[in-house]
Amino acid sequence: MPVVFSPVASLARSGGGRLDAAIRFGRGMGVALAILCFWSGAFVLAWLVVPYVYLRERDRLLRRRRMQRVVAAAWRWFHRQLDRTTLYRVAYQGVAQHAAEAPAVLVANHPSLLDVTAIISQMPSTCCVVKDSLVNSPLVGHLLRSLGHVSAGDGSLMAGAAVLDAVQERLREGFPVLVFPEGTRSPMGGMHPFRRGAFEIAQRAGVPVVPLFLRCEPPALGKGTPVWRHPRRCPTLTVHVDGPLDTNGPDPRGLCKNVERAFRSRLGLVALAPPSSNPLPLEPSEGPCRDPGESAK
Repeated sequence: MPVVFSPVASLARSGGGRLDAAIRFGRGMGVALAILCFWSGAFVLAWLVVPYVYLRERDRLLRRRRMQRVVAAAWRWFHRQLDRTTLYRVAYQGVAQHAAEAPAVLVANHPSLLDVTAIISQMPSTCCVVKDSLVNSPLVGHLLRSLGHVSAGDGSLMAGAAVLDAVQERLREGFPVLVFPEGTRSPMGGMHPFRRGAFEIAQRAGVPVVPLFLRCEPPALGKGTPVWRHPRRCPTLTVHVDGPLDTNGPDPRGLCKNVERAFRSRLGLVALAPPSSNPLPLEPSEGPCRDPGESAK
């Protein structure tokens, strides 16, 4: 059949495309405004709330726990506003079973920019391993240190040893510690190989590993994705807290591989290829489950 050109249909398609682009742009600007409000709130917490709590509470651990409760309440309010504006929602599964928040190493994949605030809003006592640039930031570094968060260092061997010591200290003090074994946000629709540092910490400290499976549908605020490319449909981050894993079994490398395999299976991702038969050893940055002091590329 011959193709008949229809000016009306063409105009409708063109108008629909412009409307869709306008809606996406508006939602992207809404997310950008929300992130601006987030950083403004973090600044207020760092330079007004933290000094006030330090004056009221002299005990270091009690002061940290009070700040954790305050910040968790602030993050809950922040996520409620995102939910009301249909910009971003969070659904929790299994969090109630871990309300006591006993010392444990929480390991999670990292699909979205707001994973940390979503987790800490429901698990307030959690300390987190975060970028060194954030811990030493003049804007929010004071706040992060008051919460007991640990700097990930610069990726050197000495920095890796310091991270291990700091995390073990938090565990001895009774705090669960959140670690992203990928070392950075996950690639779109995938997952970086895990590093074994979190699992070595758990075995040394004699605490369980608690997996947190995170899935964001449709994908949003991922690695390398500009905020103005926010999906038209409201993204939902599902946080599923699984049961604790006993760390008295395999060595840290074996435990790392087993847990990574479980993550890939649960999230429907492609499994890692088996080790090559090539007798030449891989460089540390090329293989999965790297040492804790090694930096991800």
